[in-house]
Amino acid sequence: MAYAYFQKYVAKSSNALKTGFERCSMQITIAITLPYHQHKEWSKENVKTRTTRSRTREDKVPGTPIL
Repeated sequence: MAYAYFQKYVAKSSNALKTGFERCSMQITIAITLPYHQHKEWSKENVKTRTTRSRTREDKVPGTPIL
């Protein structure tokens, strides 16, 4: 079922007879969503780095119990 849906999607997205509007709208969609997803991934990495950094600082403070 999922594979059939994927084939249908690929056939629709790779149609050589697309109108100029369809091509343009696809390019605009890609131009908008790609940076959004890249920022989202960067944000996740930033949070991981911040969390790791705070853990190492807590470990270096004398008198702080290690859990």
